[in-house]
Amino acid sequence: SVLDGIPRHLPSLQRAEKLVKKAHKNKLADKPLAKPAKQRYTKASLGRELFALAEYAQTRGWQPEALLRAETKRQEKALRKKEPRLAK
Repeated sequence: SVLDGIPRHLPSLQRAEKLVKKAHKNKLADKPLAKPAKQRYTKASLGRELFALAEYAQTRGWQPEALLRAETKRQEKALRKKEPRLAK
C-alpha cells in the first residue's frame, strides 16, 4: 500500500499529517478528507483552535491524543479500502 511506512509510534497529529500527505500525493484523496470548523485559519488562529479543542476534550474527560489516533485509524482504513479500486 502507498500508505505503508507511516510509523505507528508517532504522536497522533504527526501521524495524521503524514497520512493526509500520502493520500493526496498518491491521488487517494481528491478533496479534503475532513471539513474544518472554519474555512480560513491563520497559523496563529489554527494553533489556538487546536489548543481549544485539546482543552475542550480534556474538560470532558476525553483524551485528545486517543481521539485523533482513532480518527486517523478510521481514515486510513477507508483510504486502504479505496486504494484497490483506484488501481484498476
